[in-house]
Amino acid sequence: MTAETPLGVILIVYQPGNARVLARAAEEAGMAAARASTADELRALLNQREGHWVALVDPSGFGETVWPMCQRLQDHGIPFVVLSTNRHRDAGTRSLQYGAASVLYKPVAKEALLNLLRSLQPGTGSTREDADDGQA
Repeated sequence: MTAETPLGVILIVYQPGNARVLARAAEEAGMAAARASTADELRALLNQREGHWVALVDPSGFGETVWPMCQRLQDHGIPFVVLSTNRHRDAGTRSLQYGAASVLYKPVAKEALLNLLRSLQPGTGSTREDADDGQA
């Protein structure tokens, strides 16, 4: 990553409070953060983005509308990580079917999450894996 192409994180998060916390963490780590809580907002972000972007998806609260958003990320070549709960392990499996690079189960250590997002930027050799738990 260079100064000309900063890493940005698209936050597909339904709950505004959760989005604020995640955006603050990303920004403190030197990443740009932009929230998309609807398909239209995601479409607009994908049309105007510059630099290298990854996405963080929290399916909680979206229902079935989150999966077409994940498909759109995959169609645009945006690597993404999904945050899930142990109660919704099926969402983790479905996330991988829609192209998630990784699934982390809450609670997640902030530094581990940020390191994973950084690893997804181009040229870092990201891998697809399913984390058994969110702890580092």
